[in-house]
Amino acid sequence: GVVGTTLNRTQSTRENYVVQSTGAILLGPQKPQPTRSHDLLLSYTSDNLQANLGLFHQRLEDYISILFEFNTGQTLDGHELWMREDDLGNLTSNGIEIDWKWRLSDEWRVLGNYTYVQTKFDELSGTSSSGAPYDLLTAGPVATEDKWLTGIPEHICNFGITYFPSNRTPVSVHYRGWNGAWGRQLVTDSGYPISMEFGPEHFVDVAVDLDDIPFKDARVQIYARNIFNNEAVIPKTPNEGLTQGNGVEFGVGLSYTF
Repeated sequence: GVVGTTLNRTQSTRENYVVQSTGAILLGPQKPQPTRSHDLLLSYTSDNLQANLGLFHQRLEDYISILFEFNTGQTLDGHELWMREDDLGNLTSNGIEIDWKWRLSDEWRVLGNYTYVQTKFDELSGTSSSGAPYDLLTAGPVATEDKWLTGIPEHICNFGITYFPSNRTPVSVHYRGWNGAWGRQLVTDSGYPISMEFGPEHFVDVAVDLDDIPFKDARVQIYARNIFNNEAVIPKTPNEGLTQGNGVEFGVGLSYTF
């Protein structure tokens, strides 16, 4: 087993500055943004099985976010107050990760992983004329009314199985799914976004690897992703929020070993 602890300061304070294109002023954050992480990793390895179990706790203090202040009439040093970067509050994330690789026989391999995570603000200290804190990069809402961080699924699962036939052309099937991702969606009746929990969603991919094609030591992979055409909302990183996924994806990849 391995135990780890880290402390990082990811952003320092910044002075207020004027946006030259608009003449408006942006207030900078007043505190740094330290992160404290603690994790425990347990591993098991045998001739046919490799498995890991990880527990983690992360605390991000004074999460920096955008608070818009459009059309409020507020000014500072003769400039209209446009938006401000504020210390939103402390964010805590706790979770567990399990992953494994298992050789069932010469022909069959299975692998997978599962993650359970809860990410929530202790308190939301920032307020603005728009009524919600927004992400620093995308200007998308960063938290729900109940203080859950948006765009992070509570459950994430991946499972793959690969078959190696006698001609050594492996065929793989991969399942990926998630559930419990909070986001904000525009509601037509009110015209304002409300917090909603998305999921569960399920996706299946397939791939075939061809060795020594088109020449020796080369490999061609032919793949299809989302073969059942699940047009679901797909959570990405916190900065990217929730994104709509559409259609089946087909592709060909070429790799070469020197």
